[in-house]
Amino acid sequence: MSQPRNGPLVVIAVLLASCTSGASDVETPAQPPAIRDQAAALPTGDTGAIDLASLEGRIAFGVGTDIESTEVYAVNADGSGLTRLTRNDVADFDPSWSPDGSRIVFRSQRDGNDEIYVMRQDGSGARNITHDPAADWGPEWSADGRSIAFNSGRDSNRDLHGFIVDPRGKQLRSLGDLFVEYPSWSPDGKRIAFMSQTYEVAGGNYEIFVMNADGSGVTRLTNFIGDDGWPAWSPDGTRIAFTSIRDDCRYSKAKDCETIDDLGEYHTLYVMHPDGSDLTRISKVLGQFPVWSPDGEYLAFTPAPDGIYVMHPDGSDLTLIPTEGLPAEPEMPDWIA
Repeated sequence: MSQPRNGPLVVIAVLLASCTSGASDVETPAQPPAIRDQAAALPTGDTGAIDLASLEGRIAFGVGTDIESTEVYAVNADGSGLTRLTRNDVADFDPSWSPDGSRIVFRSQRDGNDEIYVMRQDGSGARNITHDPAADWGPEWSADGRSIAFNSGRDSNRDLHGFIVDPRGKQLRSLGDLFVEYPSWSPDGKRIAFMSQTYEVAGGNYEIFVMNADGSGVTRLTNFIGDDGWPAWSPDGTRIAFTSIRDDCRYSKAKDCETIDDLGEYHTLYVMHPDGSDLTRISKVLGQFPVWSPDGEYLAFTPAPDGIYVMHPDGSDLTLIPTEGLPAEPEMPDWIA
């Protein structure tokens, strides 16, 4: 299964149409957590309040107007040094930095199907580490640099399951039969957050789960009739940021609910503790694919007009990191020191 890259807003809809699976033997909170909303007074556009010159590190991301043209780029966190890293007539995207910043793992279709590749930070030396006819994507490097978690359709004729492999493509192991998509490591490497489908609504909706790094101890963190997805674990391990459509007017009766007409569902950003408590809305602007700065002081996300949005984890001081001149908006960023 392949995601179209003509805009991030269609991603969940396509995934729902293509994959159906439920989670079983999962710990689920007895009651949905109360939601704390601090977004009412937050900015709805670029404030310029964050001094970009103070931002350190480098951000990798994908850009493309369609599936064939998507490539991996990188930019300094202050907006300088924009560089294209891949050049192919097929899709390269889903980048994730190695902890030392020397390599990037990413998803590529250069072999005719979705595979996981590793390349040097300048785009050279790309090599396939999965080599399977089934779709492999959603890679993320562990904090110790020894493991890469990803989701795959291998060993199944329809479902996505979680796997771990080392950066050489060796020591492949399964995380079990649970539906796993877009895994995110805890900084201590002991747990993995991920998005998984449930059967609460027709066709299945996405929720956020966590499990131990061996696939045991699966716990459901969110409980909503619409989709929650793309978890991102904070560097100190105390919070998980994620994307939700719970503020779209099709799901919310709040006066400040949002809509984007027929373009898809309105996604906003939330944070919570790793046990699902203190669920808090932190954005009013449309946003997906959150990623933490290496020091945990900021969250970056897309889409944004000609750039990448960055803000504090409480949603304040929304500021645009510019990436002018690209053929489309950046998607799926990842930030390294």
